Amino acid sequence: MKSNSSALGRIKIGSLFLELSSILFIVSIIVVLYTAFNTVAKYINTSNGVSGLNQSQLQQELLKQLNTPLIHAIPIIVTVIAIIGSILILTGYLNEKIKTNYSDLGKVGTIIMIIGAVVYALPVNLFGDIIFVIGQIILGISFYRTGETFNEGSLKNAGILVALPFLITQVIGYALSYIGVNKVIRELNSAKKTVKVSSLGSGIIRGNGILTISLYSDSDVYITQAQIVGTNYISTSITPNYLKHGFNNITIDFNNLSLNLIPNSLYTVRLLLANGDSIDIQVTAQP
Repeated sequence: MKSNSSALGRIKIGSLFLELSSILFIVSIIVVLYTAFNTVAKYINTSNGVSGLNQSQLQQELLKQLNTPLIHAIPIIVTVIAIIGSILILTGYLNEKIKTNYSDLGKVGTIIMIIGAVVYALPVNLFGDIIFVIGQIILGISFYRTGETFNEGSLKNAGILVALPFLITQVIGYALSYIGVNKVIRELNSAKKTVKVSSLGSGIIRGNGILTISLYSDSDVYITQAQIVGTNYISTSITPNYLKHGFNNITIDFNNLSLNLIPNSLYTVRLLLANGDSIDIQVTAQP
């Protein structure tokens, strides 16, 4: 569970860095606009109106005012902070303890964001900002699915806002992501370190990829993923994914219309729990 919380902690801190980079990016836009408007206003005042402006001098003054260390430094700082935040989230999703249906999306999204940030920092910016936004959209989807897995509304809302290609929504989204992940971490840390989960008889897995099984849990815990041992079949949805103390009827969808399983044979399904434990259960394949 400690490893699980540590991985989520990296996602939380990474969200904070991306929140900061988004705010600084907005600040850089405000600084540029303020500098430009202030320069134009000064020339309007000194020239008694727009008609008296010396456009060549105005252009030179604008370039001079915008070519300052501060104006150049802010984008560099924003890029560095964004890369650090993306790397932190990536390392969180790379942790095997939180390998779930959403982790691969998180990895892909942050890798694309890192590539976009690096390209954006190059002398010739080849659509680095667009690449970064694409990565954020994928990361937003991952946040949403993270929220679904842990039944955390703040994370689901964060995913929606981060996926929108607007600075203000991303600022709010990363803030909600930080809050949501922090709630999940607190809940995991307050849970029992060891959870005993047992199956009541053998579960049934159909050829269409639907598994139904009854489980008994001695405490509340989330199921983050299920996998048929010895195969590449991984769950796409678990309903409900939250085991309450007592008896629970669970439906697991492996999202495969034609599982290559031998009818009437026993298979082992491994359940990954949010506290870091894994439970093996026996299921019977049926057509």
